[in-house]
Amino acid sequence: MCPLIKDIDPVSLAHQMGGPPFAFPWSTFAEFFRTRVEDPGVRDKVFLIYHDDDRKVCRTYTYPEFGAQVLKLSLFLRERCGLTRGDHLATVLFNHDQTVMVYFAAWVLGLVVVPINVAETTEKKRYILEHSEAKVVCCWHEYVEELESLRNDLPSLQSIVQVTDEGFSVIQGAPSPSTSLSPCASLHDHALIVYTSGTTGPPKGVILTAYNLLIDAEAIAHWHGFGMDDRLMCVLPIHHVNGTVVTLITPFYCQGSTVLNRKFKTATFWSRVHAEGVTCVSVVPTLLEYLLEDNEDVSTYKLDRFGGFICGAGPLLVDTAARFEDRFPFPIRHGYGLSETTCYSCFLPNDLSPRHHRHWL
Repeated sequence: MCPLIKDIDPVSLAHQMGGPPFAFPWSTFAEFFRTRVEDPGVRDKVFLIYHDDDRKVCRTYTYPEFGAQVLKLSLFLRERCGLTRGDHLATVLFNHDQTVMVYFAAWVLGLVVVPINVAETTEKKRYILEHSEAKVVCCWHEYVEELESLRNDLPSLQSIVQVTDEGFSVIQGAPSPSTSLSPCASLHDHALIVYTSGTTGPPKGVILTAYNLLIDAEAIAHWHGFGMDDRLMCVLPIHHVNGTVVTLITPFYCQGSTVLNRKFKTATFWSRVHAEGVTCVSVVPTLLEYLLEDNEDVSTYKLDRFGGFICGAGPLLVDTAARFEDRFPFPIRHGYGLSETTCYSCFLPNDLSPRHHRHWL
């Protein structure tokens, strides 16, 4: 007689279905990072291209240049801010090349990044900083005064680091510098705490490990066949897991490239995909609606490298999906995930026939 479903241990069953555990060749995020930036095969390869259309800024970093900047910043965080493995580093930043470097420098050191949306209310910023027990906060210079006003309510916060286009400076607090790195770092160290929207109460911090970040990047790259020739474009905020995991960590993992935009703009979207040779963009359904409304003629652009859109993080209406794929000749790679599972958990298969693809959308 078959056992009742309620008598089956779901965890044991999941392990049986999943096959042998996936093993990484690195024991720490720092080891993984070095394999990417020191690989002779990417010596001249661009990893990060940053665009700020409002200020007409464009900055480009090869893998070695990005690696050098990240390691320099990791020394700053350790020696000037006194941060060591396991400390919590909050950020009040937006899509910016400096923000990307903060994240990677923190993970190289074994720190835990706590991203905070700059648009959050002062009270919500205070709550997340207090609840996460952040030791240091890196903030864009325009938010220094706001954060200084909260210092008395935040006993764990030791330093505020001001971030500008030119770099980083400790403007308040001077903790003792750390003298050494812990030899016991692990991929299972906490790496990211993402706070939920708080629709059922106060925001809740979702804790993700370095392993979580890398295993999801591995899965996303494998499912979509991303490799060194791929260039993903980020138009979503990188204080959320979608922007961070799909369009920062995944291309770094597969040694591809990423195009980071300060903001999503329909006026420059298709021209940037064309100019930068983008192969995939991660979006939410609302952005598809904006592109449909703008209805730009894309026939003048060279988009032969563009393989379509990864789309999730919200309900994709059947009508939106159908109208978009009828208007623009690029597939929507629809998926589902949530912060608690790092990012994406599943996608529609990419090898569906057009009829089955439309049916499942």
